[in-house]
Amino acid sequence: MDAQEKQRLERHLQRAISKRDKHVRQMLILFKLSQTVDSDPASLPMFIARNRDLESLMADFRVDQDDVMEKMSELGLMDTFEREHTDIETVVTDQYYSIQAVAGAVACSDQGTHALPTISDLLKFIQTRCKILQNSSMTISEKTPTPFTRRRQVISKSSLLAATKEREPNCYACQGPHYVYKCEKFKGLPTSARSQLVRSNNMCLNCLSGSHTASACPSKYSCRTCSGKHHSLLHFEPRKRPTGNNLHNNVPSASTSSGTPSGTIPATDEASFVGTASIDNLSVLGTAIIRICNQQGQWVPVRALIDCGSQISAITTKCASRLGLTRCNRKINVIGLSQSPIVQAKGVVVCTIVPLRREDQKLTCEPVVLSKITGLMPSKVLDFSIRNQYMDLELADPNFDRPGQIEFLLGADVYNHIFVNGYHVRHTPELPSAFETTLGWIIVGSAASSVSSQSQTSLSLTTEPSLKQLLNRFWEVEEPVVHPDPFTEEQKCEEIFRRTTARDPLGRYSVSFPFKTNPSVLAPITFWAKCFMQLLWRNGYDWDQSIPDDLAVSWNSFSTQLPSVSRVKLRRYIPIEQCTEAQLIGFSDASKRGYSAVVYLRLSYGAGSGTVHLLTARSKVAPLKNSRLDESLSVPRLELCGALLLAQTLHRAQSNLSSIIHISSIHAWTDSTVVLSWLTTRQLTFKVFVTNRLNKINELLPSGQWRYVPSLQNPADCVSRGLLPNEALQHNLYWDGPSFLQQSPESWTSSQLEKIPVTELPEQKTVAETLHVSVTPTTENDWLDKFSSLTRLKRVVVYIRRFIVKARHKSQQRNPTHRCDEHPPMLTGFLRHEELREAQKTLVQITQRNHFPHLFNLMSSSSSLIKPRSIAVLTPFIDESGIIRAPNLPPTLWKMGRVEEVHPGEDGVVRVVSLRTSDGTLKRPVVKLALLPTT
Repeated sequence: MDAQEKQRLERHLQRAISKRDKHVRQMLILFKLSQTVDSDPASLPMFIARNRDLESLMADFRVDQDDVMEKMSELGLMDTFEREHTDIETVVTDQYYSIQAVAGAVACSDQGTHALPTISDLLKFIQTRCKILQNSSMTISEKTPTPFTRRRQVISKSSLLAATKEREPNCYACQGPHYVYKCEKFKGLPTSARSQLVRSNNMCLNCLSGSHTASACPSKYSCRTCSGKHHSLLHFEPRKRPTGNNLHNNVPSASTSSGTPSGTIPATDEASFVGTASIDNLSVLGTAIIRICNQQGQWVPVRALIDCGSQISAITTKCASRLGLTRCNRKINVIGLSQSPIVQAKGVVVCTIVPLRREDQKLTCEPVVLSKITGLMPSKVLDFSIRNQYMDLELADPNFDRPGQIEFLLGADVYNHIFVNGYHVRHTPELPSAFETTLGWIIVGSAASSVSSQSQTSLSLTTEPSLKQLLNRFWEVEEPVVHPDPFTEEQKCEEIFRRTTARDPLGRYSVSFPFKTNPSVLAPITFWAKCFMQLLWRNGYDWDQSIPDDLAVSWNSFSTQLPSVSRVKLRRYIPIEQCTEAQLIGFSDASKRGYSAVVYLRLSYGAGSGTVHLLTARSKVAPLKNSRLDESLSVPRLELCGALLLAQTLHRAQSNLSSIIHISSIHAWTDSTVVLSWLTTRQLTFKVFVTNRLNKINELLPSGQWRYVPSLQNPADCVSRGLLPNEALQHNLYWDGPSFLQQSPESWTSSQLEKIPVTELPEQKTVAETLHVSVTPTTENDWLDKFSSLTRLKRVVVYIRRFIVKARHKSQQRNPTHRCDEHPPMLTGFLRHEELREAQKTLVQITQRNHFPHLFNLMSSSSSLIKPRSIAVLTPFIDESGIIRAPNLPPTLWKMGRVEEVHPGEDGVVRVVSLRTSDGTLKRPVVKLALLPTT
C-alpha cells in the first residue's frame, strides 16, 4: 500500500469513526432519557418522539461500525480495533435492548391506563416476539448493493426479550451500576467461576448481556484468543498434552504456550503449531493463467487456482487494486476447513475472464476479495517426468510444475463452465491426470516432487516481520501502550511467581532473587544506539560490510563501556505509605537527532522537603523520509513531538499509579518557548501538524501545568543528545532531576519568559491573497473523458447550458441596449426531455468533430480545401444462401475509400456519407467507418 492510498484510507477511517460516534451519542441521549421516564413524567413525550427512530439509529450504527472495522482491517489495525472499538458495540447493543424494554413498558402502561400488563398481554407479547425471531432466522436475505450504493443492506435479527430483571447496567457479580465485563470483582474470578456466574444468570456467553442469549446475540465479535463464540473473559486455556512418545519421534512438539486451539488463528505474532503431517507424495491442484479485463479495458494475465471444493471464487486485494476493479461492499463471512472462521471478506468485485490464448469464451463472475488466498502452488518443484508426459498438450498454466503465487480462485460457481461436452481426460499411472478445459489442459492429482520425499511438515500459522520492518520501528512514531496490569492480589502473586520461578530438568524449583529491571531508564544510552543504527541504515551498510574507521571507533567505545551499565543502581522501594502529596513531574526536549521525555515521581512528607524518584524515560530518533532525515520536521516540530511524547508518558504513568496512590497534580516542563506559546494560543491558527498534536496534548493532560525550564536544567536534554554509558552514569541531573524539585512546589517559579506574539509564531496557516492560475495544455473536449455515464454527462451539459443562458440574461439586464431576441428561455427546476435530447445531439456532434473532423470540413468548406483522408469501410457481402452478411474483421482489414459527400440530418448530425471505393461510390453509415492514421 503506497502512502497516498494509506492517507486516503485514514481519511475515510476518520470520517467513519466520526459518523459512528454521532450515532453512539444519540443512542446515549436516548438511553439516559429512558432512565428518567419513571422519575420525570415530563420527559415521556420527548422519549416517545425520539424512540421512533430507535431501529434506524441502531441500523445506522451497525453500518458505520462495519465501515470502521473494514477501514481498520485494510490499514492493518485490527488489534487496535479489537482493543479500542469492540466494546462500543456491546454497550450500544445493551442500551438498545434497555430502551426497547422501557418502550414496551410505556406502551403497555398506555394501553392499560398506566396499569401493569396482564398475563395474557405478556403471553401475547412473547408469542409475537417468537414469531418475529422465527421469521428473521429463517428468511434472512442478502442484497448486493451496486458500486455506487452509499450504504450496505443491514441484516438484523430480532431477539426474544422478557424484561423481568433490573434494567442494565446492573452488574451480576457485585450488583454495582456498571456492566459485568467492567467489574473488577468479576475479572478477578477464575475462568471457571466467571463461566458459572454467567450460566447461572442466563447471560449471553458472547457479549455478557443479561437481556438475551448467545443464540440471539446481535454482536458479530467473538473471543480474541480463539475466535470462538464466547467472550474473551470466558476463554479456557486447553490442557497441554504431554510431549512423550510421539508418532514421529523426530518431529518437534506441537504444543505451544499460547494455548491456541487447533484450527484457530492466534492474535499474536508468535508461531503456533497446529498440526503435524508426514507426506510421501504431493497433491497437485489445477492452475491456469487467465486474463481479466481491467479498468482500462485491457486483458491482464493472472495466475488462478481451480478448486471445485470452494463454493465461492476469490481474488486477492492486491490483484483487485492492480486491475482497478470497483469493489462492492458486502458482508460475507468465509468459513474454512472444520468450520474454522476466516477473517471477514473485503467485499466483492465483478470481473470478466478469458483464457490465456483466446477471447471467444468469456466468463463473468463475482469473486470475493480476500487478503490472501493460499501459499505457493505447488509448494515444491514437481518431477520433470510430469511435464515430459504432457508435453504435447496446450497447458492452461505453462509453469504448472513450478511454485508460484496465486491471485485468483476459480470456485464451484464457475467451475462447471470450464468443462464442455466432448472434452477429454488423460490418465497416466503413478502420475497426475490431465483434464481438458476451456482454459486449456490442467494437471490434477498426486505427484512426487523433485526433492527427496518422506518429508514431515508441521502446519503453522504465523506472521513474521521482516528485518527491515523491525529496524524501521526504531524511527517510526512510537506510541506508549498501556498494558493491562494485574489488579487483584491473587493475580499479582501469580505474576510475581511466574516471573521469578522456574523448574529445572530434575523438577526442582529455582527462584531468582528479586531485583528491579527497568530498561527505559537507560534511555540516554539506548538513544545513542538507536542513532548509531539509523546512521548505518542511512548510509546503506550491509550487515557483513566493514564500516569506516570513525564509526568503528565510536562503536568500540560504546561496546567497551556497555558492561558498566551493571553498576546502575535505582531505589527498589518507593515509600508511599506516609507521604502527604504526590506529583508527577515530566520534562521534554528535542534536537535534530530526535526527541525525548523523562518522568519523575515527587513525594512530600509533611513540612519537610520532598523526595524525587526517576520512573521512566522515552526517546525517539528523528523520522526518516526516503532514507534521509525528514527536512519538513524542523526543531520546533520535533520539540512539539517531544511534548506529545511526554504527555503520553505522563498519562500512562498516571493510569498505572492511580490504583496505588493519588496523584495530586501533574507538572510538565520544556525548554522550547515556541511550544509553550503554541500551547497557550488559539489552535485554529496553525497548520494541521501542530493543531492535531496540540489537541492530543490537551486531551491527555487536560489539567497539566506546562512550564519553561532552561536547557541546562532540563534532564531530558541528555536523552535527546544521547550519551555513552560512562557519561550517562555520571549525569546526576538525569538520575536525580533538577535541584529545584527538592523544594516546595510553591517555590517553582519559571524563568522569565515572554510569550511569543501569535504573528511571529511558526507554522501559521497560510491564507491565499493572490490567485494563481496554472494553464495545462489540453484538448477542447478533455472534460468529456471524466464521465463514465452518458446519462450523467447529458445532465451536466444541460446544467452548463442553463448557466450560459442565465449569464446572458443577466448581461442583457445590465446592458438593455444590447438586446438579442435569439436567447432561449431561462428554465429552472427539473430537467426537461427536450433539454436532454438537445444535450445528446450536442455530444454526438462533438464526438463526430473529434473523430471525423473531415466530415465537418465537407459541410462548412469547399472541397478544394479538403485534404483527402483514407477511410476504412466495412462492406457487406452476399453468402451462398443469398443473405447479406457483414464480415467479422478488424478495421485494419476493411475496404479502403474516401468520403466525397456527407448527408446530415435535420438536427445537423451526420449519419450517412458517400464514399468512393474500388467498387464504385457507396453510401455507408458512419458507424461502419474507421479513420485510419495518416502514417
